[in-house]
Amino acid sequence: MENYDSHEVNLKFSIGSSENPKCVSYPETLQTHPATWKVDLKCLRTVTKKNVIGIEFDVLPMKGQISSVGVYLKLQIANYVQQQLMNRTWDLIFTRRSKEFNSQNLTFFIWLNNKILLSPQNEELDVEVFMKMKGRSADSVQTPIKKNKRMSDEYNRSILQQDFKQAFENRHYTDVTLKGMNGTVLAHKFVLCCRSSAFEKLIQQNTKEIDIPNLSKDDLDVFLEYLYTGTLGNVNVETIIALYETSVFYEVISLKSSCCEALVSQITLKNANKILTLARNYDDPLLQGEVIDFVCENIPYFKTLENKQFLASNILEFLEQTANVCNAENNSINSNRPFNE
Repeated sequence: MENYDSHEVNLKFSIGSSENPKCVSYPETLQTHPATWKVDLKCLRTVTKKNVIGIEFDVLPMKGQISSVGVYLKLQIANYVQQQLMNRTWDLIFTRRSKEFNSQNLTFFIWLNNKILLSPQNEELDVEVFMKMKGRSADSVQTPIKKNKRMSDEYNRSILQQDFKQAFENRHYTDVTLKGMNGTVLAHKFVLCCRSSAFEKLIQQNTKEIDIPNLSKDDLDVFLEYLYTGTLGNVNVETIIALYETSVFYEVISLKSSCCEALVSQITLKNANKILTLARNYDDPLLQGEVIDFVCENIPYFKTLENKQFLASNILEFLEQTANVCNAENNSINSNRPFNE
C-alpha cells in the first residue's frame, strides 16, 4: 500500500500567436526533487477558435499506478510589457471515473476564453503555472467496509449522470410521448418537469403527448439526452439551431447556453449568415456579437453581393442597438450628476 507524496512544480513559458502557438519553456522551470511526477505542456491557439487559448497538461506518475489525483493549479498570464492579464486558481480532483484519467497518466485542459488575452498587442503571452499534486496509488484502494463511506462530490455526480443516462437509454416506465416532425420518443414526466417550467405547465394539464414539430426524431433524442444528462454531444449546426429554438420555447436556459457555445465554436464562412439570423431573431446580443467578430476578422472572404447586403444590414442594426444602449447609460449617468450653475 502506497500513497504518493505531494509534488510541486513551477512552470514558466510563453505562448506565441495563432501562427506559432507552441509553448516555449524557460530554463528556470522548477520541480521538486526527487520528481515523483512528470509534467508536460502543449498549447492550442488555432485559427478556427480565435477567441480560445488551450493549455494541455499531461501529468505522468514516475512509479506505479494511481487511482486518484488532486491538483491545485495557479495560473498567471502577462503580456510582453509584463502587464498582468489573468490570475486564477483551480482545485481539481480526478478519479477513475473521470474521462481525463487512467491509471497510468492524467491529461486535462484549461480553456481560456478571454478576448483581452487575444488583443493585437498580446500576440505573445508570458505564462507562469504553479501546480501542487497529490495522488493515491492503485494498490492503496480497498473495498469499502462501511456502507456510509463518504465519496467525493464529483464521483457522486458522475454516478448520478450515468444513472440518468441509463434511464434515458432504457426508457423504462415512461409516461409521456414527445411527437416530432417524423416520429415520436418516450420520456418521463418527472424529468421534463424538473428541467423545464414550460413542460411542467403542460403536464399539469394531464397531457400525455406533447408536439415539438420543429424537431426530427433524431433531434428529439438529442434534446432528451440533454434533459436527462446535461450533456450536448457532437451535433451539426442545423441540429444545434433547432435545439436553440426549442430551448427558448420550452425555457431550458442551460441548453440555450450550451447551444450558444457550440454555435460559436462552429461558425464558418458558410453558416455565419444563418447563425447571425438566429441571434437576431431571438435577440441574443452575445451570440450576435460573436458572429460579427468572426465576420470582421474574415471580411475579405465575404465577397458575394448577397452576403455583403445581408451582413451590412445585420451589423448596422447591431451597432445601432449598441449605440442606443450606450446613449441610455450616458443619459442615466448625466441625470445623476449634481447640477452646477
